[in-house]
Amino acid sequence: MWVIGQVAVGLTCFVGLLSVLYQAGYHFGYIQTSAVPQWLHYQTRFSSSLPCDQTTQVAGYIDFPDTDDHYFFLYYPAQRNHTKISSTILWLNGGPGCSSVQGAWSGVGPCTLANDTHMMPNRHSWNKHANLLFLDQPIGVGFSHGKARISQSSQAAEHIYSFLQAFFDAFPEALGNHFVIAGESYAGHYLPALSDHILAQNERLRHTNGPGKELPLDGIYLGNGWVNPKVQANSFQPFGCGNQPAPHLPVFDAQQCEKISSRSATCQKLMSLCYAYDSAWACAPAGAFCLLTQLKPIDWVDRNPMDVRGQCLDGEFCFAFERTLTNFARNPHTHYTLGIDHQTDTFSNCRTNIDLQFMMAMDHVKDATASVRHALHNGIHVLAVTGDTDWLCNWMGTEAWLDAMEWNGQSGYRQAKGQDVLNDSKQSVGWAKSFDRLSYVRVAEAGHMAAWDQPALVEHHVSSWLRQIETK
Repeated sequence: MWVIGQVAVGLTCFVGLLSVLYQAGYHFGYIQTSAVPQWLHYQTRFSSSLPCDQTTQVAGYIDFPDTDDHYFFLYYPAQRNHTKISSTILWLNGGPGCSSVQGAWSGVGPCTLANDTHMMPNRHSWNKHANLLFLDQPIGVGFSHGKARISQSSQAAEHIYSFLQAFFDAFPEALGNHFVIAGESYAGHYLPALSDHILAQNERLRHTNGPGKELPLDGIYLGNGWVNPKVQANSFQPFGCGNQPAPHLPVFDAQQCEKISSRSATCQKLMSLCYAYDSAWACAPAGAFCLLTQLKPIDWVDRNPMDVRGQCLDGEFCFAFERTLTNFARNPHTHYTLGIDHQTDTFSNCRTNIDLQFMMAMDHVKDATASVRHALHNGIHVLAVTGDTDWLCNWMGTEAWLDAMEWNGQSGYRQAKGQDVLNDSKQSVGWAKSFDRLSYVRVAEAGHMAAWDQPALVEHHVSSWLRQIETK
């Protein structure tokens, strides 16, 4: 009986192995990097699964053996069956140092976490409107691992671009007619830098007919983005101390407000020096002073910096879904299903060492609006969405940098009349305005992750925005 049992187990394992091999794939190729004029070897490892209902999830790694870097991705082909999908969205979470599986499993992906071990369908996934690609970057974030040590958004852009060239070489059907880059928080730095790099490389490809694919970049989605530090740093005091008609405001008492206000002018002077000279020596004082006196006062009142309506869950997590996400991502079955490399560190939703690398390089105090302007001037549509209860990248700062940005549609955008966003009951659930290729939505009762707090509203605006891009 023991032998028969062993044979039965062996046969079962063999059939299971065939099934896994049938769903898994390998692709080998070469791309030319933009940084050096030589061929860069890469390989793709991937497997497919059905994490909820009949949703296809492709998980894998793009390996760059020459540099020993391994980028983890999740890819979801669009769900819509009766209409041809022509858009592909790359999603990047911010931090810097936060994993994009949060965006996939607790945000805009087709499956959302039901508990520590199971998923359920997300009714408001963007996957109904586009192919979705989620990338853990830079190296060291989430399930990605390797030797690269990236500390600036411009460096990250080069690596993301190399990943995209390899990914679309391995999966050419995944690249639609319209390519959109999207993300939250520090993606307000990542995405403008990536847009610059894609536009430059597209221009190179047009004139040199060199190796690589042009990426049809048509849209940038900035969710609660950190874009213009000087302008946004000036918004903390009015947001936290204003007389807005909301039960969770003001955040601070009169004495605290005076303390923040008294240091605001110094913060602005230091930020002006940083912008003028753009060096670590010029920007370090601004970064340290403004962080301490304008952003960090949220710690005085024990409020959740990503949603001032409440407090953080505990010392490790601000939201319950972050704990669920972490437990799910650390589950051995999840690792087996996704093919996670054993070299990866224990999963952490956000890694402070990556954040520190970018802070030491003063990347977080650099202004990204010139890159947003460059995108607009090149015909790229930009949608900024901000939850109105977020402290870190609050709506006042977002609206201020949008108004202050110099571009060929600035006067038209500033003069455009905004309007309330109404639900089916004719109640205001937000505020929106747009002009030409620039659109903005302020989402009521939503924090730093607006697409998580108000998924139906955000999905509605994203789908309408995508239709504008696809029919332009």
